Amino acid sequence: MARGLYVSLSITYFVLGLIFLVNSVSPLTGLAITETVPPSSSALFGIVSFAGAWWMLLIANRQKKGQAAMEFMETYGWAVLATIIAVGGLMYVLLTADTSSELPLLTPPFVSQGIELQGTDVVLEIKNSGGIDTTIQEVTIGNCVEPVTTLLRSDDTTIIAIDNCTPPPGARLTIKYLLTQSTLSQYSWATLGNIIGGSGTGGGLGWSAECGNNDIEGGEECDDGNISPGDGCDDGCTIEPGWTCIEINDASVCTSNAFCGNKIVELGEECDDGKQCITTGTSCESNSDCELPEDICAVRSGDGCSATCMIEEAIYECDDGDDNDLDGFVDLEDPNCGGDPTGIEANTCGDGVPEFPETCDDGNQTSGDGCSAVCITEPGYVCTGQPSSCTKAQCNDSLDNDGDGKIDYPNDIQCTNISDNDESK
Repeated sequence: MARGLYVSLSITYFVLGLIFLVNSVSPLTGLAITETVPPSSSALFGIVSFAGAWWMLLIANRQKKGQAAMEFMETYGWAVLATIIAVGGLMYVLLTADTSSELPLLTPPFVSQGIELQGTDVVLEIKNSGGIDTTIQEVTIGNCVEPVTTLLRSDDTTIIAIDNCTPPPGARLTIKYLLTQSTLSQYSWATLGNIIGGSGTGGGLGWSAECGNNDIEGGEECDDGNISPGDGCDDGCTIEPGWTCIEINDASVCTSNAFCGNKIVELGEECDDGKQCITTGTSCESNSDCELPEDICAVRSGDGCSATCMIEEAIYECDDGDDNDLDGFVDLEDPNCGGDPTGIEANTCGDGVPEFPETCDDGNQTSGDGCSAVCITEPGYVCTGQPSSCTKAQCNDSLDNDGDGKIDYPNDIQCTNISDNDESK
């Protein structure tokens, strides 16, 4: 009977060892038999359990037939007592194990790389270890639901922030996702311990990744200084479809793959009349197409389609209700209009009076001074007043106007183009 007891104990220890062995490699496999014992502890308990199985089997093999009960207790009572203490210790650990510093053990195909509480937001870093691309659709922690659309390729890592969420210990983490070429949603889940705030805690990220701080960190694909979607870098610092983002001084400058000036009305455009020579207004593709050597081929405003390919509101002197040339005649009453409501009452480039479609008039018809020979503001300049006074825009004046150590476009990411007159926005 004693030998059978030791064999039974040996088998029990062996099974426990297998359970702890599987649990100890859960960060690699994504398979956790129990989440209350962290992987590091599981490895230790696995070794102890296998040692116990070997020891019990050794004792069983040394048992002699017919051994008296008293002799058995005197000889092996310590082993029985040790077994009871060991099992009791394991039960204590199982019931009281603190998992606050361990990562949540997600079911395949995802593996948790870090989690922490940043203010009232839970920031989760996960890796796709399933060998197939997935699209994450939604992340739920307890009662907090965060809809997302994130393509996570095989072996890639992403960071997801669940806004305004402070889940209690034991909350369930669920990730809803689609496998590539599948329309059936699937789920990966885990049970959370305590999520601790701050860098490197709570099994956390080891750093504080902050989307929108002009610094590409961790798993961010881009960071353009804001968390507004629609500008190429979305609110999760992921590059948006149809955009290209480049890194300049650790921050992102994003441009649309569809561009204004190609004579094709694309997404986000209301019009596109191509590029024109700034001085003469003739159509062009490059500076070499312009007649004047100093002329610039660019997308310009003032011709009904703005430099950002948006339709301009047409205001004509002969239909605006004003006596623009102060001759006592208004609109079609003015002989200068010639009966054409789209005409101008008196519009002479170089007279010092900016009149539509002029965007400036500095009293001359000379290009290169900010106001071109056809009274159109030249790129990189700002013209104000009557007659127009033209100065270089802040994003083209070779000065650090906002004191951030970055000068002009494109080095200062606050500048959208060389004609931008505010480096600090």
